[in-house]
Amino acid sequence: ALRAMIGDPKIVAINKVRCVILYALRYERMQGNATEELKRLLAGNGVDADMGGLVDVVVRYAGARERQSDIFQNEDLVARGKNMFKGLQGVENVYTQHSPALADMLEQLVRGKQTQQWQEKLGSVDGARAGVLSGEGGMRNQDVVVFMVGGVTLEEEAAVARLNAKFGGQGVRILLGGTAVHSSASFLGELSTTFFP
Repeated sequence: ALRAMIGDPKIVAINKVRCVILYALRYERMQGNATEELKRLLAGNGVDADMGGLVDVVVRYAGARERQSDIFQNEDLVARGKNMFKGLQGVENVYTQHSPALADMLEQLVRGKQTQQWQEKLGSVDGARAGVLSGEGGMRNQDVVVFMVGGVTLEEEAAVARLNAKFGGQGVRILLGGTAVHSSASFLGELSTTFFP
């Protein structure tokens, strides 16, 4: 289906590139994946070299060696089970099936559950802050401020709004900020110029 889409002249070039990027990230570790073939198909169907080069840029930036979590939620048995259960719930819109990693981390933080992700991100903190962040002593996190250097997405903003609605009655407030609000185009543009000129 992806090969046919790349050959379809009605589909704009950047959408073809986005799909190949997702394929490359998803199947990066799989032997015999078709990423190289798909990149050649992009070039053969009029996608300019700079735009086609975004596939390699994103894989270098967010490939398996760089990621700290399983973004496709398919690499461990627990994640596969969660995905199977999610699929059984009959989600109305395919785009609502994905939940950003930030949402899961914030929900665990608000519930007072210390996660390995938070420990890795925060490193060593003083005792009082460590107790609050881990929920020790029955403490719950109520005011959470997240600032993302590099920018946030509208999906992350929507996830924070859902968490505020869910936990707002319990006195929880989450504030999300960042250096930019990214669309896929602005994110790809920033990657190609800033990180890999």
